[in-house]
Amino acid sequence: MPKINAKSKVKIINNNVLIFKYDNNPFYYVRYYKIKNFKKTKYEKSLNTQSINVARDFAKKDYENYLKERPNALTKSHISFNELIAQPYLMSRKRQYRFRKCKNIKQDVREKQDWENCLIKYFEDTDPNDSVAVEETYDQIVDDLKQENLSGITINKKIGLMDRMLRFAKDKGKIDVVPTKVTQQIIRKKREIYEVEEQNLINREFDYRYKKTKDIFYVEQKDYLNVIRSCGIRPGTEVLSLKRNNCEVINENNITALLFKVDYTKTKNSFDTFANPFFYKNIWPEIINRHNHLNLNEDDYLLFPTHKDRQKLKNKTGKLFTEVVKDMGIYYKNGQGRSLYVYRHTFATELYKKGVPLEEIAKMMNHKDTRMILQTYLSSTNTSLISAYKRVYLKNNNLKVVK
Repeated sequence: MPKINAKSKVKIINNNVLIFKYDNNPFYYVRYYKIKNFKKTKYEKSLNTQSINVARDFAKKDYENYLKERPNALTKSHISFNELIAQPYLMSRKRQYRFRKCKNIKQDVREKQDWENCLIKYFEDTDPNDSVAVEETYDQIVDDLKQENLSGITINKKIGLMDRMLRFAKDKGKIDVVPTKVTQQIIRKKREIYEVEEQNLINREFDYRYKKTKDIFYVEQKDYLNVIRSCGIRPGTEVLSLKRNNCEVINENNITALLFKVDYTKTKNSFDTFANPFFYKNIWPEIINRHNHLNLNEDDYLLFPTHKDRQKLKNKTGKLFTEVVKDMGIYYKNGQGRSLYVYRHTFATELYKKGVPLEEIAKMMNHKDTRMILQTYLSSTNTSLISAYKRVYLKNNNLKVVK
């Protein structure tokens, strides 16, 4: 992946739009975040010009066209987080530092820049009173910032800012609970995964709760977990926004495979990924036929088809998952809490253990490069280390040490 030329970067329109050049490319590019169906995606395209003034005009027009197409009404959660929590906190910090003569006199300015340039896009559709949703958003921030090669200290500062905001809101009576922040120790470490055996136990627990209560939401939640386990799609709105017409069965050279076509991801407008063959053969028929009595069409959602608000659904499924695994006594491992997002780490680790090249893992997970996979996703459990040992040494018996 080419690197951005740092000297070429220019921010315009309240710092929401970035104009830049890649190394070894003469043309300017524009980048900003789009929001559709509660999903944030990084939009980027070439402006096909070498003039910064022309690039400004093109980028401004492109962004204004996007704003015209986007619904005017802000989501309730956006107003809740930015206007109810972030802005009062930032105004408080501005008053606090206005007359202070010390080395941190610009701290309020830096915090405002961190919020506007980095963090706000993650919390536009997050309910601040849903501590589980906030903690899962922390997971996403850490993963994304590691991908940008930011240091653990820098990432910790941004998480610390969110923690201070939420504590301020708690003191003012605007939220009930302060979510648990990600610690510096956890930021530096690879995340503890849910082993495959644990995932199977979780599935059985949801089956048991369905049989006990006859509440179909439990078995639908199991379907959701199985889709996440089967491919590289990010847990949350990416999976929950899949519609039946985003799923295609491909037959080629006597091979049948299930393809998921994902729209509006965090890093691309769309990407394709294949499901695990075992999932397609043994689990997919159950999922696709679960709601036959509803006479669903191709534009209906694949998962939880009777639920229309996908953002509320994301929060509900995340909270339910955490409640269940805590009841099972397996939420914590080596002092780390493990959210639903950690399933993504398990997916990468399992592929790596089976000898899949890092380039293919990155492609399956919609990531730019292999370095992110190594630094963030691959677990250092004994099982994965032994698998690496087998690939390196047991398949290469001629590697000998001369004594």
